[in-house]
Amino acid sequence: MSTGKHAPWRLRAYVESLERALQESTARDFLLFSDYTISAIPSHQIAIDGIALCADSLRIEFHQTVRILGAGDNPLVVLTKYRYHVHAEGVGPVLRYDPPHTDDHRPFDHVHTFETLTTGRETVDPIWRVEDIPLLNDVLEQAEAWHAVNAADLRARRLLKAS
Repeated sequence: MSTGKHAPWRLRAYVESLERALQESTARDFLLFSDYTISAIPSHQIAIDGIALCADSLRIEFHQTVRILGAGDNPLVVLTKYRYHVHAEGVGPVLRYDPPHTDDHRPFDHVHTFETLTTGRETVDPIWRVEDIPLLNDVLEQAEAWHAVNAADLRARRLLKAS
């Protein structure tokens, strides 16, 4: 079983950490709106699906599946699947984290990064260490750092399109 951020969590603590990540990003004036749903799915799992709308039309779509490891109203859970997609509306994808694909296409955790504001070129890098698989707070921080570097270019593109 994993340790660190991917060790089993109590369900309430897991959801509170998600909420805290969203609140902290809002407090830094990066996150403008967020919404997510939590639903039970077969095989003792819970799906968390959401969207985060951020400064300068950055959009983060996220999906997490956690497996329920116990019983009761606050069981232990562990992350089993995830997908985080950061996209600059009207411009293109910024990054996407994916778990292993079920076919032989990419049978390992990986991240797609894009040269969004230049060539659009995509690079795919494997994630070999479980501790390098991000949680939502990691993706929010990474998107915010990307935004800090590229906000002026995003705004200039929007002005050009509007004129």
